[in-house]
Amino acid sequence: MSLYRSIIAALWLLFIAYWAVAAVGAKRNASRRLWGGGIGLRLVLILTIAVAVRSPSLREFLAETQRTASHSDTLGWAGVALCALGFGLAISARWYLGRNWGMPMSRKEQPELVTSGPYAMGWTPPP
Repeated sequence: MSLYRSIIAALWLLFIAYWAVAAVGAKRNASRRLWGGGIGLRLVLILTIAVAVRSPSLREFLAETQRTASHSDTLGWAGVALCALGFGLAISARWYLGRNWGMPMSRKEQPELVTSGPYAMGWTPPP
């Protein structure tokens, strides 16, 4: 495994660990119904990923790509930098949300509108 892949793998592990620890202090959902309604979708997603990972054609494609890929150091470090910047933005956004963080479309008990950090920049649709 190349140095770049090792660094990106380590960044993923740190990101997942932070996300799991930060989720512990999140506010409770106002409605429990959302979890039950979304369980089928979660199971379909997990099964789809499991089937895709076990697919021989996907494994062959990835192995061929790895054999034929010759990357420069500049491209490798650019990939590491983009990965780190993406994780930095995601962690910053999660940090500013604080206890208001939740799965998309979930309603929290006593919700607060977050308008600081990355959420300070508003987007308005064109006229």
